[in-house]
Amino acid sequence: MALRVTKKVSLVLGVVLTLFIITIIILTIRPQKPSMKDQDDPRHGAVQGNVITESTTHPTTTTTTKKTTKKMVETTPSTTPTTTSPTTPAPVDTTTTTETTTKTTTTETATKTTTTEATTIVGARENTTATTTTRNTTEGTATEGTTTEGTATEGTTKEETMNTTETTVATSSPSSTTLATTDGDEKSTTVSSTEVDEITEEYTDNSTTTDTTPLTTQPTTLTTENATETTLSTTLLTTETTGTSTSTSTWRSMLPDHGANTCTTTPCKRLASRMLATMDHKTHPCTDFYQFACGGVLDDDFMDPIDPEKDVFRRVKEKLLIMKPEDTRTGPARVFFDSCVNYNMTFKNRLEAVSTLLEELGDFDTPADGKSTFDFTESLSHLLLNNFAPFFDVLLDVDDEDKGKFAFKLTLPVFPAALNLNIKEMTCRRIFEEKVAKALHEYQSIDINEEYGKYTQCIRTGKGLQALTAGLPEIVKQLNLTRDIEGDKEQTKTMTAAIQDIDFLYSDIYNAEKGIKNFPSEYFKDHYRKNYTVMTVQEVQDSSLGNVVEWKRLFEKLVGGDVDNDQKVQVYNFEDLKIVFEEIENKMDENEQVMENMLLLLWADRLYHDLVEEGSGTSSSSRTDFCVHVTMRLLHDLSAAIYIHSFEDSYLARAQGEIKRIVEDTKKTLEVQMTENKGVPEEFKQKLVYMNFNVGNPNVDGSAGDGDAKQELEKSMEGYTMEPNQFLKNTVTLMKRFRANMYSLFHNGTTSPEAMWNQYVLPQSTSCVYLYALNHFVIPYGAMNLPFYKKGYPDVINSAGIGLMISHEMMHAFDSTGLKYDGNRRYTRDELPELPMATAVSECLNEQLQHNFSLPTKSGTTNTVQFPHNLPLNELMADSAALRLAWSTYNKKHPVKDTHALLDPEVPEHITPSRPSDELLPWLGLNHEQLFYLRLTQNQCEEPRTLLAIMERPHIPASVKINMLLRNDPYFSEAFQCSINPRMTPEPCIYTFEKYTDLEH
Repeated sequence: MALRVTKKVSLVLGVVLTLFIITIIILTIRPQKPSMKDQDDPRHGAVQGNVITESTTHPTTTTTTKKTTKKMVETTPSTTPTTTSPTTPAPVDTTTTTETTTKTTTTETATKTTTTEATTIVGARENTTATTTTRNTTEGTATEGTTTEGTATEGTTKEETMNTTETTVATSSPSSTTLATTDGDEKSTTVSSTEVDEITEEYTDNSTTTDTTPLTTQPTTLTTENATETTLSTTLLTTETTGTSTSTSTWRSMLPDHGANTCTTTPCKRLASRMLATMDHKTHPCTDFYQFACGGVLDDDFMDPIDPEKDVFRRVKEKLLIMKPEDTRTGPARVFFDSCVNYNMTFKNRLEAVSTLLEELGDFDTPADGKSTFDFTESLSHLLLNNFAPFFDVLLDVDDEDKGKFAFKLTLPVFPAALNLNIKEMTCRRIFEEKVAKALHEYQSIDINEEYGKYTQCIRTGKGLQALTAGLPEIVKQLNLTRDIEGDKEQTKTMTAAIQDIDFLYSDIYNAEKGIKNFPSEYFKDHYRKNYTVMTVQEVQDSSLGNVVEWKRLFEKLVGGDVDNDQKVQVYNFEDLKIVFEEIENKMDENEQVMENMLLLLWADRLYHDLVEEGSGTSSSSRTDFCVHVTMRLLHDLSAAIYIHSFEDSYLARAQGEIKRIVEDTKKTLEVQMTENKGVPEEFKQKLVYMNFNVGNPNVDGSAGDGDAKQELEKSMEGYTMEPNQFLKNTVTLMKRFRANMYSLFHNGTTSPEAMWNQYVLPQSTSCVYLYALNHFVIPYGAMNLPFYKKGYPDVINSAGIGLMISHEMMHAFDSTGLKYDGNRRYTRDELPELPMATAVSECLNEQLQHNFSLPTKSGTTNTVQFPHNLPLNELMADSAALRLAWSTYNKKHPVKDTHALLDPEVPEHITPSRPSDELLPWLGLNHEQLFYLRLTQNQCEEPRTLLAIMERPHIPASVKINMLLRNDPYFSEAFQCSINPRMTPEPCIYTFEKYTDLEH
């Protein structure tokens, strides 16, 4: 027994002795770690935290490393003892394993000068280690390399071998981590947001150490012979080869390695990790800042750009699913939602319900001799009140001359239908999507302007119109519209004639010679820029538009009350409306019953596709999401109340208070700038003084609280009932309610809570709105949340979010449309004050917009586009001015204090990183101004847009807008030292009231 124990003890002692010897050997071969002084000195080759790389070569001998693929190299520990502060948080015990297939080639010595490409990822914290083992999958031996502060030296083999590299990063060791990757043709190693979130998740908010180590990809440089190709990440490394020596110039972070005021809370770390994962670490900011900021998420199929509207949808959906139908406040929304999800009405019953609705409009009949009893004005009012605008639309807008009243807005139908696309749009959109798929398959490019023209013609007179007329016979048959006509032949004859009349009417309206030639994008431009003709009701009646419509009676039918003949009407695209009404008059001259049959067919087509065909869905998740969308669209007010209920009242009150402070600070900054700028007319200074706003609250004067907002929204269902399991009936009720609520505002005034939330902006909207005629902007509840605002984030982050949005809306008062208003009324042409700087910027930006832009897509095709003339101009002007105003407001609150902290004395003082009153984010290695630009860009990362979103919206794609704005911003170029790259250097399109307004800069 004793002998057995002695053998065990001997075995244990032998194992311990062996481990001790191995430890001594490892400590002996460990390379020396640079001193702290060396780390802090920017003159040395590697500086932890500042990511500075310097390359020097011997005049006669240089080691050249040839690489063709990626190879992971082990980092050996330093022999310098590591001391850990007692207050340092415990390291996270997290392990990440990655496998990579690589090729290694021989390392040879040459006299030519090169730079070894080395991509380094610095660990999330100092207390980490990296261990790399290489497993050989073919004949040959595995090799291990070592690295010191990011410089990798590979081992060699006599022949190429295929290796599978297995890398394990353990975060439980107290020594620092450097994982070096030699990367030939593949992309730089990046860390996904999920991986970094897993690392940072465990950290507590009470960290007592400041961690400024940038978790980012270091500069990568590959030199072949005497030509240097540089791949740029968050650090730009430019290498010039001269003779046998290499000189290196470096773009680097402005942050000193120590003493930066860094936010180490969990929310800040999560944000930093997300921002890192969103970036493209192989693109330099001076080359393409949008790609630099957003390329990581756009190139990753498992990440989506930040979309605040998805958060709105999620909140409403979650509340809807737990809401009780019997709730007297928001229960009707749940009843409607359930009726949509459980829509199991038989096809026959749906047809009967739609037939009943059509009977309210009139009878489908044979054109009779003599005058018909058909009332065109009555029929049009009925269709508009049912939210269907076949030939024109009537909306409301603020009266230019009396901002307390509404004016009618007469326009061609340009806004989307309540539920689905019509058959013409669906057909033409499908054709376009098929063309895109073919272009992808054949590696072709797409001219968006050309395709948009084809798409428009497809809808108006092409295959879209053909699809409409081809589908009408089946709809007539299913709904039995010809039941009152005797004889099959007469039924077919009447139906065919009505369908042909529809075809002829649209063909005549859009006739190539005398018909409408403007594209819808022109109509949208006119609406956004408020280009209309002001007429009275009597003047409209006396014009050619009044030959077939009794306008006073039509308006009175819509608003449910008296309308004066001198009531203002804002008529958009008057000449095009004339063409429409002339063709309608021609048809009615033939026989009024013809027009009645046409209206019935068009209304039947709309109801059939919305309510009959739509009912084939099941109660799947896709059906659930569809019903959430329909609920939010038709019950936008109750959905808004539901969205507000998803927040704690304390959060909303705190957010409102903070955002109001940002608004006041921004307004004060702009007031000072305008006062100091002698070129600003006094009228515009007064306009700013009297500018109003509200944050969340429905009243213009901000007097109502959030509780009042919810009550106002919830009581909007008074007088309307949602019936269980009656989706079709409920839908029709809500479509009527939508129009009735809008027209009821005509008598309530422009500043009522109902007008604020129903007419101007939805409470759950994620973007603000400026009301030109009221000189007032609204910050809805949807904009008071991520990614634009979060309590606890550094001020620079919120300034790049909600601060930029506030500045944007404020500067709309001084865009090309806002300059037409004095805050109380619209100037006449003769009264309009001049603002030369606005005129210069407008012309400059418009000239830039005339260029052809290339829009690469995620699918691989490249789209070329020239944006519609002037459509995005107002937004670009507001964006340009907001960029400077938001930063100036932030800069005023957090001024520079410590100028001696600069790494480079030639860097302008205004971009010094030393702002002790505000924190930075960890790992990024960016100062406050650089962080500001990065955040504002990442807030706008987006998936490639559809054709219509590009051509019919005032906001151009972010990939174009960001680079255009920053190219015109001299402070951006200084912040990132972009003088070496002309693509992102300033051009004279600077819109700002501050002193820095030299357009020749």
